[in-house]
Amino acid sequence: KEFPSKLKKIGTYAFYNSNLSGALVLPDDVVSIGDNAFSSTTIGSVTFNSRLETIKSSAFNNCGSLSGELHFPQSLKRIEESAFSGCGLSGKLILPDNLEYLGELAFYDAGTFVGDLWIPEKITRLYGRTFEKCEFQGMLHLNNVTKYGQGDFIDCGFKSELVIPEGTIDIPNQCFKGNYITSIVFPNTLRKI
Repeated sequence: KEFPSKLKKIGTYAFYNSNLSGALVLPDDVVSIGDNAFSSTTIGSVTFNSRLETIKSSAFNNCGSLSGELHFPQSLKRIEESAFSGCGLSGKLILPDNLEYLGELAFYDAGTFVGDLWIPEKITRLYGRTFEKCEFQGMLHLNNVTKYGQGDFIDCGFKSELVIPEGTIDIPNQCFKGNYITSIVFPNTLRKI
C-alpha cells in the first residue's frame, strides 16, 4: 500500500477492521503507529522504516494473516500493549537494541519462532503475559529484566538453562510455566517465587 511520502504518524484506528490486505510498506518519515491502527486487517507483511520509534497499543492486534519475520529498526523504542497479539509470525524474533518498553501482552499468541529470544538490555521490567503462548525453539536471555508481570513467558517452550538476573526480588505466578527449562540460576537478591 502506498502512503504519502511525507507522512509522519499513522493515527488511532486509522485502518481498523478494514479490508486492507497484502504487503504494508511504511514511508521513511513515519515515527509512530497509533493504537489499533491496523488491528483486525488481513495485511500479510510489514516493512518498517528506519525512523520508527513507537508501535502503540494493539497496532497490529488480531492480524492473523500477518506472517513471516519482522525486521524492527534500531530506532524503535516502544512496543506497547497487545501490539502484535494474535498474529501468525514466524522466523526469528529479534528485538532492537534501543527498545526501552515492552507492554503487557505485546506478543501474546503472536507466532512460532526459531532461535533464542534476547530481551534488549534497556528493558528492566515486563508487565505481564508479554510473550504468553508464543512458541520458541531456543533459549531465553533476560539480560537486565528484574521485574516481571504474571505469566510473561507461559507456554513458550524455551529450552535449556535460565539465568534470572541479579536485582530480581520476586517472580510472580506462572511467569515461566509451560517451558522446558533444564536448570535455573537464581540471583542472591531473590526473596519470593
